[in-house]
Amino acid sequence: MEKKMTEDQKKVLANGCIGITELALGRTYDDGPPPLDLSFSTFDKALSIAKGIEKQIKMGSKEYPANASVIVFSVRFWSQDPNKFQPDKFGKVDMSGYNYAARPWDNSGGYIPFDYGLYEKGKNTWLHANQSQSSPGGMTVFRSTLKDFSIPLMNFNRQVFSVAVTTEPQ
Repeated sequence: MEKKMTEDQKKVLANGCIGITELALGRTYDDGPPPLDLSFSTFDKALSIAKGIEKQIKMGSKEYPANASVIVFSVRFWSQDPNKFQPDKFGKVDMSGYNYAARPWDNSGGYIPFDYGLYEKGKNTWLHANQSQSSPGGMTVFRSTLKDFSIPLMNFNRQVFSVAVTTEPQ
C-alpha cells in the first residue's frame, strides 16, 4: 500500500536537503531545524554513538520510547571563527551558537549556507538534495557515498555528523 505525503510533509520536504532529515525525524514545518546536540567530527564516532543508543533501546532503557529508532545525519557549513565548532578530545562538537549563516559573500558570488545529508543505514549511502531554479520542481535529490557527499566545496569549511532519536517509522 502506497502512503501519500501529507501537506505538512510536503512543506517540510520543500525545505530541501534539511527537509529530508526533518522528515526522517517526523518534524513538522514549525519545529525548526534538527537537533545538533549529539554532533561529532567523524562519521565513525557518530555511528558508534548511534549503535550504543540503539543497544539501549533494544535493552528497554527507560530513557527512550520502545518504538524509538536512531538516525545519523551530516551538516556541512561555514564557520567564520577558526576556533568554533571544533571537536573536543572525545570527538564531540559543540554546535551551540550555530546560526545557519552562509560564508560571507565575495567576488565569486553567493554561498550556500549549509548542506544536510541523511545516512541510509541499510544501504550505506547518503541522501541529500540541491535546490535550484534550473531543477525540475526546484530540487534534485541525490544518493551518494560518504566520499562523494563530503567532497570539498568552497561553501563549507566544517562537517559534523549528528545522531538523533525519533519515533518516526524508518
